Amino acid sequence: MGAPEFDIYVCTASRSFNQTDHKGIIDWTDLFRFASDDEPKVRLSFIWATENIATNTPDIYEDHMGVFEGLLHDKEDKVRMEAPEIFRVLGKRRPEFVKPYIEQLKQISETDSNRVVRIHCKGAIKATNGKEEL
Repeated sequence: MGAPEFDIYVCTASRSFNQTDHKGIIDWTDLFRFASDDEPKVRLSFIWATENIATNTPDIYEDHMGVFEGLLHDKEDKVRMEAPEIFRVLGKRRPEFVKPYIEQLKQISETDSNRVVRIHCKGAIKATNGKEEL
């Protein structure tokens, strides 16, 4: 599935999911297949879609954090730049989901070659820990 088709799929899935109390037209876990798509734009769109869903429905991601952890190490910079944002969104709402990944986020925030990745990892840590020291 290419990026345009994915965008239509995700838009429909997200809207259906949020409007029907987790019983959308499609199985929401079907979205996770896009996390490993060959096309970086699809993986990026997957992150954006899950961020949008997580804003209002964070609890459903508790058992799927490993998928997002994998995206922190994606070969494409654009995907790696966006991957920490799901940790930030979830860290604000369900810090207990993100706390197991704090050390990894900290390590990436100190060593990644991409400045935006480092900044976004720090933002995820701050959102999760509140006013605690980075």
